[in-house]
Order: sequence, then C-alpha cells, then structure tokens
Amino acid sequence: MMGSWVVEDRILERSLIYNEFLRPIANVHHLAGAVLTLDDGYHAVVGVHRPSDAKAYEPTDIRRLGRLLPHIQRALEIRQRLRQAEAISRSATAAFDRLSLGVILMGPTGKLLHVNSAAEVTLRVGDGLVRVPDGIRAAAKQDDKRLQELIVGARRTSGSMAATAVPGGHVRIRRPSGRQAYAVMVAPVNPSGDGKSMASVLIFLSDPGHELLSDLAILKELFDFPPSEARAVLALLNGVTPPDFARQAGLSYHTVRTLLVRAMDRTNTRSQLELVLLVARLLGGLAAKAPWRSDSSP
Repeated sequence: MMGSWVVEDRILERSLIYNEFLRPIANVHHLAGAVLTLDDGYHAVVGVHRPSDAKAYEPTDIRRLGRLLPHIQRALEIRQRLRQAEAISRSATAAFDRLSLGVILMGPTGKLLHVNSAAEVTLRVGDGLVRVPDGIRAAAKQDDKRLQELIVGARRTSGSMAATAVPGGHVRIRRPSGRQAYAVMVAPVNPSGDGKSMASVLIFLSDPGHELLSDLAILKELFDFPPSEARAVLALLNGVTPPDFARQAGLSYHTVRTLLVRAMDRTNTRSQLELVLLVARLLGGLAAKAPWRSDSSP
C-alpha cells in the first residue's frame, strides 16, 4: 500500500509526527509498505520511504514491492525461528552446565556438540582423556578401545532403539598421573525415537576422587526423585557403586538397595543400569530437541 492511501498528504503534512519527526529527522514524506503476518501470531511492518522532493510512489512501485514481500516474509520467519532455536538451545544446555559431573554431547560423526564446564576441565587437564578432531580418546590403549566400542555402539542404536533396549555402558579410564580412574558412562540419545536428533551420544565423566557434589535439585526437577533417591541415582551417574555409596553416606547396603528399587519403580525400569541409562537418555533427549550449535570446537 501507499501512505497516501491511508492518510492524505494534506493531513499528514499538518500532523505532529510529520512535523516533529518524519520531516526534520528522517526526511520521510512518501511511503510504500505493508504489514506482514509471521509465524506464531507475530507481525512485521515493512516500509520504504522517499523524501518530499522525490517522486511519489505509483501503483507500479507497489506491484514491484508486492513481488518482494513473500521473500521478505520468509526471511523474517527464518530469523525468528533461528532466534527461538538459539533460546531453546541455551535453555537446554543450561541444565547440563549446572551439573557437577562432566557431560558431553557428541554428534553422529564424533564431533563434540556441547561440552559442559566440568567436562571441559577434565579434557583440558588431559590426564587420561583428551579431545581429538573426531571426538575424545583415552590415554590407555585398552581403555580407549572399550570407550570407542561404546561410542560406536551408541551411534548405531541412537534414534532407533526399541523401548526395552538397554544400550550403552561404563568404562574406567586410567590416568597417567596415577590418580583414581575416571568413571565414564556412554549412552545413546533417543529423545523421540524418530532418528532425527542431531546429537547421538551422551557421555558422562566423573572423577571418583572428587567429593560427590549435590545435583539433587536438577534430578528432582527433571525426574521428581525425593532427595534420598536422587542421591543414590546421582551416585550411580558418578560411577559410585551402591556399596561404596552406602559407606560414604553412612547407610546400610540394604537401605541403598531399597532407595534404588524405589527409583526403578518410579521410572518403570528393571535394573540399575537401565535406571541410569534412562536418566541419561532423558537428559540427552531434553537437550537434543534443540538444534545444537557447535560452540565447542574439536
């Protein structure tokens, strides 16, 4: 449309907005534009302006603009979706970044799509685990063989697992420094079962030599575990065995087993491994719904 279709020139020239803004500041007099309806109820106003001493817009100009409007509308919708995707991605990765244990999301080709703060520290130190162009590697040959087997297996099953399948597994990564070995868990990401997730492997890194930090609030938010059950599940995620956790927590082994049985009942799982992998897969599923940015260069 042309501005004169909405407001006659003689009325516009006597208006406050024209005399205090359009003419002295922007030198706007002639207008051609449109209001575009975007996705999710948003709107955009597109305007093309000319000064008062320029030729007024004609119907042929409006037709030319009309041919461009669908492309402008599409570009604005793409920008809007990218901004929304970025916001979702930040929200999803925030859950991982709040965890005290290391978390790595790996793509189908081995590229590291996201490395949380704790995992970044572990890889930077390079004491047993290092970042390489095609993923991560363990310093000890046998440990690395097992780690790569788990990663390859997780890639193959990610996005196509049966509901009852329990892929993934654990590996202890020895450290050249002689410190206590890292506990690493590898699980496939399967947020929707449609095979369309960009992230395919979820890796948890834990240093058993560190004090077990409290990520209880996160587990409670995501899985509705009571604090006692969340502590037991968190211990498993950190590679701490139930007997070791019982000693650390000052509980009987029977009590710890009871807590884990309750957690399995709550999540409808049948074993401790299935429980831990379910928690890992749901965490991975939460994050993998977002189109990941590669903000962690190999």
